[in-house]
Amino acid sequence: MKKLYFCAALSLLLCLSRCTSSVNDNVYRYYADGKYETTLTENNCFTLINADAAVAKAKAPDPVLILIGGAWCPYCAADIGVIDNTFKASAISEVLHTIYYIDAADSQISASTIMQFNEEFDCTVQTTVPCLMLYRNGELLAERNSSEFKQTDDRTEQIELFFTCAETLI
Repeated sequence: MKKLYFCAALSLLLCLSRCTSSVNDNVYRYYADGKYETTLTENNCFTLINADAAVAKAKAPDPVLILIGGAWCPYCAADIGVIDNTFKASAISEVLHTIYYIDAADSQISASTIMQFNEEFDCTVQTTVPCLMLYRNGELLAERNSSEFKQTDDRTEQIELFFTCAETLI
């Protein structure tokens, strides 16, 4: 009986500790080499949103940046800080004050979220994460994974190219 109470109490404590940690701690960290790592600063430009709300924002007349990524994805974790810093340093941050982030909890959710965007907007978004996109009026204006930004193998340069292009499109 004591084991049952102990297990119940331990489960409750674990649930409470997950509930009280900040959203950013859960969303932007990944597990590697026995520890959690991230490149994201505490004062970041991201706003967590679900896929349905992001689709609605993408259909609006105002331009919007949407990022699909997952805490399980080491590429997302590596890119998130670069995206944050590049966005803050670009002129686009003066117009768009946030990047809406969809947390794809696993690769299946990620794929279904990307498929939802493909179906809603009749386009072919790359099926890899992180997937950073610029929308306005339901039109995909730019996508970071497109060949246009793959002129270099350097991921930081790809992100910089994306934001340079995005500035001209808004």
